[in-house]
Order: sequence, then structure tokens, then C-alpha cells
Amino acid sequence: MNNPLMTLAIAAFNQERFVRAAIEAAFAQTYSPLEIILSDDKSSDRTWAIMQEMATNYRGPHRVLLSQSPVNAGLAAHTNRIFDLSHGELVILNAGDDVSLPHRVCAIVAAWQASGGRSTGVHSRVLNMDQEGRIRGGAAPPTRLRDGAFVFEDGAGAIRQFMREEKPVILGCSAAWSRELFTRYGPLPSDVVFEDMALGFRARLNGGMAFIDDPLLLYRLHDANIHHATNVGADTVAGLRDEERRRVVGLERRMAAARSFARDLDTAARMGLLSGDALHGLNSCVSVFNCANEAELEFRKSGWLGRLSKYSEMKRQCLMNIPETAKLSHLLLPRWLYFAIRLLKARLRGDTTVAKKS
Repeated sequence: MNNPLMTLAIAAFNQERFVRAAIEAAFAQTYSPLEIILSDDKSSDRTWAIMQEMATNYRGPHRVLLSQSPVNAGLAAHTNRIFDLSHGELVILNAGDDVSLPHRVCAIVAAWQASGGRSTGVHSRVLNMDQEGRIRGGAAPPTRLRDGAFVFEDGAGAIRQFMREEKPVILGCSAAWSRELFTRYGPLPSDVVFEDMALGFRARLNGGMAFIDDPLLLYRLHDANIHHATNVGADTVAGLRDEERRRVVGLERRMAAARSFARDLDTAARMGLLSGDALHGLNSCVSVFNCANEAELEFRKSGWLGRLSKYSEMKRQCLMNIPETAKLSHLLLPRWLYFAIRLLKARLRGDTTVAKKS
């Protein structure tokens, strides 16, 4: 009876195929008291109608709030709206295509309470599933990660480690965030898409994060994911061009995250949260992070001769660390040659697979 109020928010946009399962899982949460926000970012399909129908027919113990954005405002504005509407100590985010396991809120609250309420962010492992809801790959994140990729110490040292290595990894789809991150730093900037990076940065400035080494969410991989959308395979020119486009978009989003880091550091400085030395070190790390992404973006957008020139500049000025710069060396080839090599490798892999099956 002494449990604090928590908020679980289903944030959806054009997800009529999946949102019913996401809402059913929210209604099935075993934690109480729980506020459930069903929020639609002005979908053009039946997502909002399904939300309204399910809220009207719900007869369970949880409090249900309905919200629709007046216009499609994007991820940052949608997230800000949810936090404005929420009343819980933590806001547990759930995309309209993912499914929370019944004990998800209970486990997050337990981890938060174990930190004495100090952790301003909590996240967990996930189980991958395909479009039809079939489990894929066991309890693993959607990308290949090193051992200990989620484990970290709090404080300035952890932020510097993240800026250098993007480690620890935060799975935003599984995250819960304290309202303090918004009351203290304000709404997310409108150009932020990687909200887990932006809010994870804030959380490390304010008490750190807790990680639950157990899957609490079914993460759906499908053709419309923001971060992990499936695309045309790497065995076609169209697929290779799409792969390049996604990397460019990802770099632009990372630079937007870096701008939000800088703004939040200014806020932390005004509030006296960091010493002068710590603030100087973190600002330097953010600057290097931004410069590295900016350098790669300019490199990828350049023509062949431009890439040759910029590659030497990146190595000479150390705008990127040596291993990351080396990963771009294949792009020093003319695009037609690079594509031809990639297509040949894909064809050879396909022939090998056929041979093994036969």
C-alpha cells in the first residue's frame, strides 16, 4: 500500500499492426498503483482509434489516460508531452510496437528503490521478436555488444567513458526515467531522436542509472523501426545505398544528441552540480564526440577525391580515434568499385549457403 505511483506510457505513431498487443501488456502489469498513458503522435492509421477503444473497454485496476498530439510533432516533442501529462515518480516508456512483460514495472521499481531512489534512470535487457511476435536470439540486445557493455560506474568518469566508447550501452526501448530529468533540465530539444542518449547523459549527471540484467521487454524488429528498421539486403545496389543513407542519418542524429549534451552541461554548471575540472573535462569529451561525428559525416557526403583528402586530415588531426578511422578506409575506393566488391561478397556468401544446404 506504500508503493509510489508509477507511469507506464505507450507512445505510438502509425503502429496499428502492433499497438493492441502493447496496450494489452500494459494493462496486464502486476504493479500498483500504476498510471497508463496511451499517447498517439497524430497517426494517419487506426492507432488512435484502437487506443480509444481499448481505454473505453478497460475495467482493470490501473488509471488510464488518453492523449493525442494535435499534429505529428516527432519523437522529442512526443516524449516531452508524455512527461508533462505524467504523475508517476518514474516514467516507463513503451513504444507502440513493443511488449512489456507483466512484471516489468515491478522489477524497475525494485531496482530504483534498491538505489535508494538515487538512480534517475533504469533500463534492462530485452528479448528480440520479429513482426509476427516470434522470439529471436534469446535475451540479447538488437546489436552485438561486448561483455559488460551495460555495466558502469556513475559520475563524470562514466560520462567520459561513454563519450569515448559509447559504453555503457543504454537500450532506450527498455528505459524508465525520473521526472527530475525534465524538471531540472527542461524538455528535450526538438531535433533529438536518440532520446536514450540524451536522457542517459542527464541521468549520469544526476545520480546515475540502474541496469537490470534480465529481459523485461519484447523488442519488435520490423520494417518501420526508427533505429533498427530492416531494409533491402546488402546484395543489391539499392540496399547498399540505403545502408549509406541510414549511416548519414544516424550521424546527424548523434550530432543533435551532442548539442543536447552541451546544453545540459551548461545547465549543470549554472546549478553547481559539477566542479570546474569535471565540467572542463566533460565539455572537452562532448566536443571531441561531436567533432568525430561531424568529420565522418563530411567524409561520407564527399565525392571520391574529397574522401581521400578528408581521410588524411582525420588521421592527422585525430578527429576520430585510429580504429574508427580505419573502419572508413574501404570508402576510399570509388563507390562503383566498393559496391561491386560488396555485391560479389554477398553473392559468394549466398552460393556457400546454398552449397551447405544441398
